Amino acid sequence: MYSTWLTHPHIMLVCTVTLHKEASSSRSLQRDSRFRFAHFIDHLFHILDVPELESIHVRDRRVCLLYCLRDKRCFSTNLAAKPDINGNYVCELLPTDKYNASDSFKPSQHFNHYSAKTPCLSNPCQNNGSCRALYYLEHFWCECLPNYSGRYCEKWLVELPYNVCMYGLSDRPGVFFTHLAGKIYFIRLVHISGSVGCAIRQKANWGCHSNIGTILTDKDKNVVYPEDQRARAYQLFGFSKNSPELMLKFTTPLVVAAGQEYQVWFLEDLTDIYEGNNNPGPSCMKVIYLFSL
Repeated sequence: MYSTWLTHPHIMLVCTVTLHKEASSSRSLQRDSRFRFAHFIDHLFHILDVPELESIHVRDRRVCLLYCLRDKRCFSTNLAAKPDINGNYVCELLPTDKYNASDSFKPSQHFNHYSAKTPCLSNPCQNNGSCRALYYLEHFWCECLPNYSGRYCEKWLVELPYNVCMYGLSDRPGVFFTHLAGKIYFIRLVHISGSVGCAIRQKANWGCHSNIGTILTDKDKNVVYPEDQRARAYQLFGFSKNSPELMLKFTTPLVVAAGQEYQVWFLEDLTDIYEGNNNPGPSCMKVIYLFSL
């Protein structure tokens, strides 16, 4: 641990730097009017190749890190691995870090990099998400790749590689299978072609009259959606029987097994009530769901 005291006739400012090869449970960075503290992690033979705030010559690593601590704009440093002919080291004060500028973090034969400790050290972001440090909050956020979401990028969109078609009668639901065991947060049904209806000449994507009649069940016809597990017509805020898509959201994530079968029914075909005059269909759709392990 390195400390220095900066004095003023009425103020004493204490600056403390600790250096570790691995993160501990201590706070990482604190700067206020009377006390400054930083917990730095070393990344030997690496450089953060970004424009520096300032480049100075120092006698040792301690001085370089203290300069960074004193400058509220500084969050990491590059320090020359070897001194020059005068025994001084090049010290670059940087306005960002290896997490917020990860594309600029590179191996180097000539520099060592020092960054303030952050929860990003534990690599909390999944599925190749990028961790972004929030030092003063002792926190982070994950920048996810397209089609991924969640606090840790732990959720992703699964689009089935085939269309699913439900018919208006004759016990012919659309059938699909889950790819992995895990949790489903919503299922998005995107209309592709065709129609169903409560009469031969009625054409709708998802239902009849003013209601939605698209029902999700398991392979044994047990209702999964609507969530009250009743085979009934229903209203879905923001959607109608002819919407280009439906979004079936689960209040509690749907726990599924790998290869589990689900069926998409037109209501009257499922209940076998009043289906004789139905538009036989089919209404075909793409199935997309938000999933996590």
